[in-house]
Amino acid sequence: MEKLLLVDSHALIHRSYHALPPLVSPEGQLVNGVYGFLLVFFKIIEELKPDYIIVTFDLPKPTFRHQIFKEYKAKRVKAPENFYQQIEILKEILKTWGIMCLEKEGYEADDLIGTVVEKYKNRKDLEIIILTGDLDTLQLVKENVKVYTFRRGIQDKIIYDLKKIKERFDLEPEQLRDFKALKGDPSDNVLGVPKIGEKLAQKLIKEFKSLDNLYKAIEENKKIEVSPFILENLKKYKDQAYFSQQLVTILKDVDIDVNLKKAVYQKPPLTLVPLFKKLGFNSLIRKIFSFQEEILLKNPLKSKLIQKEIKNDDIEILLKKISESKAVGLKLDYEGENFSQRKIKGLHLILKEDNQKKIYFLQENFLNKFFNDLKNIFKNYSNKEIYLLERKIFLEEFSNFNDFNLYSLDLDILAWLIDSERKNYTLRDLARFFLKNNYLDDLEAFLDIFELKKQLEMKMESLNLNYVYQEIEKPLVKNLAEMEKNGVFVNKEKLQQLLKSFQEEKEKIEKQIYQEIGLIFNLNSPLKLQEVLFSRLKIPTNSLKKTKTGKISTDLESLQKIKYSHPAIGLIISYRQLEKLINSFLLPLPNFISEKTLRIHPVWNQTGTATGRLSCHSPNLQNLPSKGEFSYNIRLAFEAENDNVLFSIDYSQIELRLAAHLSLDPYLLSSFKEEKDVHRITASYLFNVKEEEVTEKMRNYTKTLNYGILYGLGDKNLASYTGMKIEEAKKFKEEYFKKFFGLKNFLDYSLEKARKLGYAETIFGRKRFLPLLGAYNQQGKMQERAAINMPVQGLAADLIKKTMIEIDKFLEENNLKKDIKMIMQIHDELIFEGKLEIIKKVKDKLIAIAENIYPLQVPLKAEWKIGKNLAEI
Repeated sequence: MEKLLLVDSHALIHRSYHALPPLVSPEGQLVNGVYGFLLVFFKIIEELKPDYIIVTFDLPKPTFRHQIFKEYKAKRVKAPENFYQQIEILKEILKTWGIMCLEKEGYEADDLIGTVVEKYKNRKDLEIIILTGDLDTLQLVKENVKVYTFRRGIQDKIIYDLKKIKERFDLEPEQLRDFKALKGDPSDNVLGVPKIGEKLAQKLIKEFKSLDNLYKAIEENKKIEVSPFILENLKKYKDQAYFSQQLVTILKDVDIDVNLKKAVYQKPPLTLVPLFKKLGFNSLIRKIFSFQEEILLKNPLKSKLIQKEIKNDDIEILLKKISESKAVGLKLDYEGENFSQRKIKGLHLILKEDNQKKIYFLQENFLNKFFNDLKNIFKNYSNKEIYLLERKIFLEEFSNFNDFNLYSLDLDILAWLIDSERKNYTLRDLARFFLKNNYLDDLEAFLDIFELKKQLEMKMESLNLNYVYQEIEKPLVKNLAEMEKNGVFVNKEKLQQLLKSFQEEKEKIEKQIYQEIGLIFNLNSPLKLQEVLFSRLKIPTNSLKKTKTGKISTDLESLQKIKYSHPAIGLIISYRQLEKLINSFLLPLPNFISEKTLRIHPVWNQTGTATGRLSCHSPNLQNLPSKGEFSYNIRLAFEAENDNVLFSIDYSQIELRLAAHLSLDPYLLSSFKEEKDVHRITASYLFNVKEEEVTEKMRNYTKTLNYGILYGLGDKNLASYTGMKIEEAKKFKEEYFKKFFGLKNFLDYSLEKARKLGYAETIFGRKRFLPLLGAYNQQGKMQERAAINMPVQGLAADLIKKTMIEIDKFLEENNLKKDIKMIMQIHDELIFEGKLEIIKKVKDKLIAIAENIYPLQVPLKAEWKIGKNLAEI
């Protein structure tokens, strides 16, 4: 007998979301719901071995049930945004897999399941299993239809067939909707008949067989064994009972295209692997299929790629082969992204021998000895090169790999410098793009690593990227490896205390909101919030933007604009902030604390931005909240360990100073040379007042403009940020450029130059290609802003990286690396951890390195702070 598996995705992912602890992807996205869904999904597939699979989805828009009863499911608390993001991730996985998915506006997943069951219920050669997280679909059970669900969490399963339903409810499946019509369903806000509970509803439906028969008996004045009060309720709420029946009845005639030929189950394809790696689901990759075996089956050539697996006795022979070769390619085989949680499996090594390329494999336990022995060869043959990706990981895992920095060529960094908009840097993807060959996986692409190196080096030289690579990006790899190894100490107990206090505060604020408004409603529902604010409280909407569906927006920006219109709105903003801090920081952060080191070891990504800035993930410590008391408390948990302190060096107004240097604008130059407050004197000019008369509001306006100009800030956005009218903002900018004519000329020149060349660049030669510059669409406008900003922001990135490199050299030359460790780079700020007495001794020298990293027309200024935690600095 064939099997069809029907899946109610929303119910299952919702159960998984709440059953599993927070699980965060390498990019910092919560994925516990998706992970739990997949665990159950694979388990069921293995257990049931279905021939067909259809997964159904609810859509966020109202269903026909909401249209006939707007309070349907109104008591359900809307899940956080990161839950709905996980549904989109799941859809992407299923689409990649080729699993048939069904969804239809106006209907719930149960209605789609009911329609499929109705179509195939009479096929005697087909067993239908409904996988769900709740019991609504029990009314669909038949001889060949079963419901697979869970009692608690996602482990304790139960399968309902006709016998099981009889045992639990003593009713037939089709009677369950009438049973629910009487007792109601509080979770869905289905009202039923007041004062009729589960036992009485069960007794009445069992006795009268159906709701129709029950009310027929009541109309005929037959004896009903209930109290007069209940009988009166049955009569009084007859319409409500039938209305409830309508709400709980699963539809079976939704207009959808269902063809089992399109739902044939296929094994998971290899295209899922990069997606799972991106989500951090490495254990699932091993669980789903034997990855190596799958590749060998699909590509017979693969089994011949590895020439030999090197054992201890073979290392000398391999070293001799390396000494006879001009270059060697290295590819590390590992699992896990973060230092201290990474598992090294071995090393692939490729050589050219007799005009043939041969790949060797060394197991992890031989690698330290191998690299030690390899040092002597490179000392004697200094013209050799190593081609590799992810040198940072080699440096973190093998202390002796530092000796090979001089000889190493980072192919991933070269590819990024050539094409900074690139998102993927696997060997397979780079080789596919630059060599135009269709490689199955990284190891097959590894065979052409010499050709890839040649292509990348040619492009790098033709684009004049040598200085950026050799003087900035190549030496920085070592600094980032050390920064990841150093990690950041986070007080786990403080995080737990904060989580508890934030949750309590959130509940307290929620109650205050209900008291202020005089109504309990779903705070997480934008539709409900719109109704309460703008219909019930009559708050003016003139200044507020609309959503894509034409509704008045209730996002944070909109709420800030109407903050003083009602006491509840400030509370709602606080509620939102707390919810974000809980879900984005307090829940995920403990998962990143290493059990070995008790520190967080984030990934500092050198190739993550188009401007040259570093990015950070797993977790993103550059995105820690900074404003308000709640954010301050989170930063308190980021501490210096033991008797150490934290020390920060923060560049002051670096991008404006660089703009002054590049543009030679006389007004900007004099402002910085005379060490004046550039925002205050700009405000003095624009508002035609004396400097001492400039208010904080005026200064903030001009601060927004000073920085916004460098980012191509338009009139509309300036108006939005400052609260001006668009005409006022336009005039404000015109007056600004009358004063800063040198800056205006430089920005115009930068844009025109980028249009001619097709890219923007820094004075060091870092480039950002802008192929859509000049297009009359949103992307064209974005690239126009990039052309204006890149020379300044890219240079800021270069100088901060050069500062990191020079400070590291100073610490190394003075044997201070054990006493002062660089642990974070947050935009224009470097953070160190070390001994207070030693930091005090070298503080001035470190500041001097930062301020004199490159000769400019204006002085670079760096501010410093010392504290016990991030909040203090």
